[in-house]
Amino acid sequence: MAYLKKFSAEIYWMAGYARLFLPPLLFLVIGGGMLSLCGVGFALASRNLIDTATGAAQGNFLHTGVVMGLIIIIQIALQSAYTMVSARVLEQTGNRLRGDLFGRLVGTEWMPFSKYHSGDVVARLTSDISSVANAITGLVPQGVTLGVQMLAAFLVLYHFDPVMAALAFILGPVLIIFGRLYGRRIKQIQVRCQESESKTRSFLQEVLQNMLVVKSFNLGDTCSGRFKELQSQHLMWVMKRNWLGMAAGAGLSLGFWLGYFLALTWGSYRLSTGMITFGTMAVFLQLVGQVQGPFLGLARLLPRTYSAMASAGRLMELEGLPLEEKCADDGDLKHSSSLAVGLTLQDITFGYHADANILDKLSMEVRAGEIVAITGASGAGKTTLMRLLLALITPSQGEVLFTAGSGEGVKASADARRYISYVPQRNILFTGTIEENLKMGCPEATPAEIVYCAVMARAWDFISALPEQLGTVIGEHGLGLSEGQVQRLAIARALLRRAPILLLDEATSALDAETEAKVLQAISSLGRTCIIVTHRPMALEYCDRVLQIRDGGLVEVKRGASVWNTRDSITGSTEQKKMKLALGK
Repeated sequence: MAYLKKFSAEIYWMAGYARLFLPPLLFLVIGGGMLSLCGVGFALASRNLIDTATGAAQGNFLHTGVVMGLIIIIQIALQSAYTMVSARVLEQTGNRLRGDLFGRLVGTEWMPFSKYHSGDVVARLTSDISSVANAITGLVPQGVTLGVQMLAAFLVLYHFDPVMAALAFILGPVLIIFGRLYGRRIKQIQVRCQESESKTRSFLQEVLQNMLVVKSFNLGDTCSGRFKELQSQHLMWVMKRNWLGMAAGAGLSLGFWLGYFLALTWGSYRLSTGMITFGTMAVFLQLVGQVQGPFLGLARLLPRTYSAMASAGRLMELEGLPLEEKCADDGDLKHSSSLAVGLTLQDITFGYHADANILDKLSMEVRAGEIVAITGASGAGKTTLMRLLLALITPSQGEVLFTAGSGEGVKASADARRYISYVPQRNILFTGTIEENLKMGCPEATPAEIVYCAVMARAWDFISALPEQLGTVIGEHGLGLSEGQVQRLAIARALLRRAPILLLDEATSALDAETEAKVLQAISSLGRTCIIVTHRPMALEYCDRVLQIRDGGLVEVKRGASVWNTRDSITGSTEQKKMKLALGK
């Protein structure tokens, strides 16, 4: 019962996407039916031609030849149009499936999604979607085409010789049943094939992304051996699928040729007794194939259907991941100053496992414009706290609120991230120009604003020295730049976002002391609410308060009442000149 329910759900899911492309699919169905009728028409025309040539029937030889020529031209035109439309709708279906699923994944909750390896997700977005797209655009049109061909050929064959029609048809249902029996088995093996492909891609992706570690630890041979092992496992499942397909194909072909042999024997007997003409025999030979061929084709479509359903199940699994919670109303935050947003954490409890809480009834209030440092031992929960503020994870108890001047709070959610600008511990840049990476923080930013934030982050010094400056193309993960340069670009990107709350997770760890001091001075001059996770003593000098995560809660360990005086240091004459020069003023 569970299997039938899952089967129905997968079929319904695929049918939902098929409805989106109904007009071109209808064209393929009608076009395929017309091609089938052309095949039957050509068989009848060839009969007339042969019988006219042998004198078995009266007719116009030239007229029959012209009819056959027209049928061939129509077939060629229909086949060309069919191929073009089929290719287009196949690509459109794949793009729609991929786009919808990708958009869904972007909006899913972070924790459930993070359980899937990125290589596995890529495999589903590529090979699984290709399998489903091929099924949607091919199975129904081909099924209808084969059905029309079989019915038309059977009716014509029955008109000439009911016994011949029965012989051609009798083994057809057996072929369909046989195809269904081995189709379920091939679905199970298809799932194994896709899973093994996902493992292989995941390992390959990790090695390529961490090539520096692979080389530094001399892991080349080890990784090559593991990759070959995964390839062997994938090959094993592929060969099992192919062996099953070959065995099934041999059985189907045997049934086809057996029926063809019986029909040929019966036709030859009737021809030898003079009961039929050579033209009629030619029709028999063509139509028998057009009756049995569709049965063979339909039997082979069933395993393809099961394979596509296996892939559909894997895609539906991703589609079923829970979506992030949206913010229903901003309340007073809509009307508050862009720099007047604070944070309140009320009795936050969270653990990645039910029996082990990392944070236990943690409470914290950060006033608008305040700079607070978060410290603590490794594993104490600093990064977990950042994830809670970003609403990547949800506390099991308590609330994270963004507060306006009136004190009204808005619960942390995916929408509420617009109040946050974030510099992660691992600074991630994308392949592209420096300008494209910086504008991810604010796509509508002007060139002057980009340069200003680059100066604030102390990134403009090295950007301006590059031949292409902001147009310089950087590689994956900032290839071509030092770790400190990548970190400064990440800080500039965060500053450009204009969000009222700035979260810095070890954001200055790769900077030298002098550069770190200048960056922190610039950040402290902005008046934004800022939370800094750090182990660096320098950063603490620019914070109003220093809080330490201890035993799942927060303990205040330092207050800096005089640090506000450092916020004006960036307005000194040397720094002003640099900014004005960068801005072209």
